Amino acid sequence: MQPTAEGTREHTVRKRAEQERYERQAAVGRGMGPSGSDFFHPALRGPYLFVEDWLRGRCQGATLLDYGSGQGIHSVAPAKYGGDVVQLDISPASLLAGAHRARQESVLSRCRPVAGDCERLPFEDATFDIIISSGTFSCLDLQAACSELVRVLKPEGHLIAVDTLGHNPLLNARRRLRGVRGERTRWEVEHVLRLQDLETMKRFFRCAEIHHFDLLTLACTFRPFERLLPLARKIDRCLLRTPLFRPFAFKFVAILSEPRS
Repeated sequence: MQPTAEGTREHTVRKRAEQERYERQAAVGRGMGPSGSDFFHPALRGPYLFVEDWLRGRCQGATLLDYGSGQGIHSVAPAKYGGDVVQLDISPASLLAGAHRARQESVLSRCRPVAGDCERLPFEDATFDIIISSGTFSCLDLQAACSELVRVLKPEGHLIAVDTLGHNPLLNARRRLRGVRGERTRWEVEHVLRLQDLETMKRFFRCAEIHHFDLLTLACTFRPFERLLPLARKIDRCLLRTPLFRPFAFKFVAILSEPRS
């Protein structure tokens, strides 16, 4: 079905707001600072360390897509593991910052920036062995995004995604505040993923694993509680095994494979 003129206008307005926000961020960041899990506060590194461990040993000779790559924070690790990484982002300034980071990390030859829309991917069918995504889905129309992801992923490929859950009321209040400040677009604030969205994503794949992270560890981002981080991680591992507490996790990692055509 072709998009209506109204739908096309809404898409254009939404994408322009998204691009403008990331262009502003890139002008400040310019690809400086650490990459991968080291980019985050120690209390929040759990899901990113999990992804890096999963990627290690799977990237050699693989073609990867860093989906919504931003300033290339998550492109460095798979490139160092021997993968060829295509960085796809709507913001040209972010891609330039990502190239600067890749050069600093000596992986520029393994990273190729491509400017484009994550809902309308400029790639042939069955192009990628692995697609990685970090915090991208709240910016997107989920159905459109997943349709494109399964199209460009090889039949034996994997999508591994880190993203945020939107059931924790305290975190939701913080997101709304950031939206008022202009640090998040209205779409992002209103489309943080929920458990039903995970079910939507699963329908595009035959195999799915979901891992939840960060509940009590969030308190350890504050200095008085930093020393309690090892204990908080142990308690979180127990709590987040249960359906009662999983919705209130800050992050999840989804490993999705066997895309449905």
